[in-house]
Amino acid sequence: MPRKRKKIYVDVPYLLRNAAKNIGAMWDSDEKKWFIYDTFNVEGLMRLLERAKTDTNTTSQFARPTLPYPKKNIERNALDSNDVLCKFKIVLNDAGLEVDIPIMDGVIHRVRVQGDRGAQRSGAYIGHNNEKPAGFIQNFKSGFSSNWKYESDNLLFGNYSNSSLPQSGDKQIANSEVVKAPYSTKSEDHGLSFSKKQQERDAELAKEYEKAAHILKNEFLCSSMAEINHPYFVKKTIRNNYGLRQDRYGNLLMPLFDVSGKFWSVQRIFKNGDKMIGALLSKAQKQNNEKIYAKKRGNFYIVTDGTAYDSKTATLSNQILSSVDEVFLCEGFATAVSVHEASGISTVVGVDVGNLEYVVRGVQEQFPHLHIIIAADNDLKNEKEGRGNIGKEKAFYIKNHYKNVSICMPVFNAIEVDSMCSDFNDLRKSRGLAEVKKQLKEIL
Repeated sequence: MPRKRKKIYVDVPYLLRNAAKNIGAMWDSDEKKWFIYDTFNVEGLMRLLERAKTDTNTTSQFARPTLPYPKKNIERNALDSNDVLCKFKIVLNDAGLEVDIPIMDGVIHRVRVQGDRGAQRSGAYIGHNNEKPAGFIQNFKSGFSSNWKYESDNLLFGNYSNSSLPQSGDKQIANSEVVKAPYSTKSEDHGLSFSKKQQERDAELAKEYEKAAHILKNEFLCSSMAEINHPYFVKKTIRNNYGLRQDRYGNLLMPLFDVSGKFWSVQRIFKNGDKMIGALLSKAQKQNNEKIYAKKRGNFYIVTDGTAYDSKTATLSNQILSSVDEVFLCEGFATAVSVHEASGISTVVGVDVGNLEYVVRGVQEQFPHLHIIIAADNDLKNEKEGRGNIGKEKAFYIKNHYKNVSICMPVFNAIEVDSMCSDFNDLRKSRGLAEVKKQLKEIL
């Protein structure tokens, strides 16, 4: 039974009532107070409101905020910080990310997206709430990724009437991308500064990726080979570990490599089927808010005869891709096993739909001769109910934008569609490996 949410009452200044509402606060008509549920980022909202209260002169009927920037920029929006959070939240939610209050601290945050199960966090974002607020959003489940840049509404600082403040449901908020700021956003100096800061952030992230790769590689090499009776293998009817290992908690470890064969990370598959990329944090690390940023983009694993990597160095064998003319590419490990065992062809595991294009791009740059067959997920139940068929859509997008790429998808009957079958492993569990062989043979 789900835990009942608790209300937490907060003191919201009158001027910030609409901003608070957009962030996620609600009005209790019985108590005559604003509140949020304890599932929200309480600390983030409290910091926001405390900062707003500190910066407000309460002696005036309409409080005049204290500007945290020089008076020469006095035309900035009086509710800048709140407006930024509101608009970034709206864009994040529209992309499917489940975020109540964005944390804009220049750090990558992994979050849940619509459709995530268990411990899955298939969304990521990074936000910078500085002189020119901006961010990046990615939904690995849907394949969506986009940069975001804040542009304020045309509100002058000197106007304090209620009508000048952003109202809940105001069209200006929803269309934040197309409203021009009342001050120049195209300063050449700022452009150079932003580019320099971006380069610094990229360099810092690259260091973090290397650090994570070192930690995870050591863990992987010290781990034992995965047991064939692992609950995930049993559930997916897999009878060969294909080089996967197990951590000390019994979770499967699938190594992730780039096209040069370098080890970067692992996908951790829990006994219940939940998955995550990277390292498990200790209790102390969590309390200290430590982060280990593992690299996934463009990285992959290969299901093939034997083991795909050197067991002593954890380096992927490039001969697997250089010595063949075609490979299959799919999202998950279980699907790759079914496709490989039915076809006899080496099959690349792209991890998720959002990473497939990066894998295709990297593989084709390194092995331009290779014909890639995308064994796409085919979620017909979602398509029938109007929620889209992301695997199919992404596969056709890649086929239309890259050379030497073709597509195959499993064909299901009505009962299988209603049972939410979507990939070749689902087909195998439903009708056996012979049916997978039959469908792939027709395609090949």
